[in-house]
Amino acid sequence: MNIKLKFKRTSYIASALVLMLAMVPIVPGEMAYADDLPSCASDETTLASLMAGADSLSLCDDITKASVVISKNLEIDLGGHTLYSKVYIGEGYTVNIHDGTIDASAISDNAVSNKGTLTLTDVDIVAKGGQMAVTGGGVTTLVGGSYSNSG
Repeated sequence: MNIKLKFKRTSYIASALVLMLAMVPIVPGEMAYADDLPSCASDETTLASLMAGADSLSLCDDITKASVVISKNLEIDLGGHTLYSKVYIGEGYTVNIHDGTIDASAISDNAVSNKGTLTLTDVDIVAKGGQMAVTGGGVTTLVGGSYSNSG
C-alpha cells in the first residue's frame, strides 16, 4: 500500500512538472526587434525586413525586386540608388519616397500604383514604353525628378 501511494505521489509531481514546462514559451534563436534592424537595405531580404519593422528606411545599394507592396505609412530614402521594381501603395497609407530612381522598365506594367497618398521628391521614374509612371487613383505629389518611358 505504501508503494502505491509513493508511485501516485511521484506521478502527480511528474505530471505537474510536465504541465509547468509546457507553459514556458520557447523562443527560437534570437528575436529581432526594431532597434536591431539594419540601418539601410542592400538587398531584397533586408528591404523586406525594414518594410515590416520600420517607419522609415533607406537604400544603401541598388535593389531588384519583382514588386514592392507598401501597406503602412512609410518614408523611403532611395539614397541616390535605384529600386528596380513596380511599387504598389495600399489605400489609406501615406508614403514619402525621395532622392533616387524607381525603374520598372523591365516589366509590362505601370511603375507605381498608388491608392493612398504619395509624395515623390527628386525621384526619377522609368516605366516601360507605353506604360504610365504613376497610376492608381490616389493622391500623388511630384516635387522634382523626371518621369520617362524606356523603349
